[in-house]
Amino acid sequence: MDLKSDFNKKLFKSYFWSIIGAIIPRALTLVTTYILAHILGKEIFGELSIVRSTINMFTVFAIMGLSLTATKYVAQYIVEDKSIVSRIIAFSRFSSISFGLLFSLIIIFSSDAISHYLEADNLSTCIKLGAIILFFNSLNASQNGILVGLQKYKTIAVNNTVASLMAFPLEILGAYFWGINGAIIGFGVYYLVLYVINLLSLYTSLREHNINFFSYSFGKDEISLFWKFSLPTAISGFIVAPVMWFCSSMLIKTSSGFSELAIFEAANNWKTAVIFIPTAISQVIIPLLVNTNKKSDLLYVFRRNLFYNTTIAAIIALLLSIFSPVLLKLYGEQFAGHYWPLIILLISTVFMSFNNVIGQLLASKDRQWEGLSLNIVWACMLILFSYLFLNYYKIGALGLSLAYLCSYILHTLFQFIYLQILKTKL
Repeated sequence: MDLKSDFNKKLFKSYFWSIIGAIIPRALTLVTTYILAHILGKEIFGELSIVRSTINMFTVFAIMGLSLTATKYVAQYIVEDKSIVSRIIAFSRFSSISFGLLFSLIIIFSSDAISHYLEADNLSTCIKLGAIILFFNSLNASQNGILVGLQKYKTIAVNNTVASLMAFPLEILGAYFWGINGAIIGFGVYYLVLYVINLLSLYTSLREHNINFFSYSFGKDEISLFWKFSLPTAISGFIVAPVMWFCSSMLIKTSSGFSELAIFEAANNWKTAVIFIPTAISQVIIPLLVNTNKKSDLLYVFRRNLFYNTTIAAIIALLLSIFSPVLLKLYGEQFAGHYWPLIILLISTVFMSFNNVIGQLLASKDRQWEGLSLNIVWACMLILFSYLFLNYYKIGALGLSLAYLCSYILHTLFQFIYLQILKTKL
């Protein structure tokens, strides 16, 4: 079977299972946000949003780029040298436990300082609860990276669906009876359940490949991958998540800050929903790219991925933009009429999809340091535009949405220029 046929077959399989597995979790996430917005109210819903953002920021630190590292090198060596795969998995598991525990403790001991910075001292306990979520999220990232490298897309889809179905009612009930703390506990159940079933799936999958699941043996070669690949990936994450969090904190400190953040997060939930299909397609690309050495085949895989990602994102963004007033009204009357932030963020997903494809190409060819440089430029642009729109023009959620759109447009421009240079070196 030639690469084009193999690519299309694998893409369809990944596309099918990833969509099946993502539809229920994403739908439940959107339904949950609607219900939570009604239960908690606009102000507390905004507080919940910044707590989740804080957890996500520290999670990126804890993951340390290990998920993508596991995906790339498991896919690259699973056929030719399973002993390397065993050591990479051992290194990934050990690192995720170590970093997850470290940053969970950092959150616990700094929760008072974080809540004080956010000018919301009442969120300290909620942030401490988030530390538990961070730990299991870190472990799940490593497990998911390994499963993607093994191309277990059906397994990933089923596991995500089961965890979402179990956590959904608990998050709603938690918010109803115990407010924001209950919502966070319910949110954490998802990661706990996902960790357990991913662990069982990983054990079964590794047995199929005659790889020792319980091995914790790794050496200097695996540690060198951290400096070569994981570190620039991690730094990119360190830049992206804290910058997003910082820009959200800038919004909080404006007039009606938490209310404006609630509007932005309602819109941002739909932005996340839009890119789930391109993300699903992306899962199959890394394993194909790392095993493609012929330039013509590499460009074929890249261009097809680029086409599918951007086209699907554009179509869904257009449809949701048309119905944006209705979508926001479902959150409650307080959200009605604030549809422009949603439309702007939906437009930004097209540029995000384009940028993600280039990021995959760079990762597959060990060019993470170049990708890091491009992410630094994006981060600087987002901060600059956020400051301009929030503090100079003072346009709240609309301003933060515009900042994202402008920064992604410039990121796309810079990546396109770099891509033209890179094509001559492949």
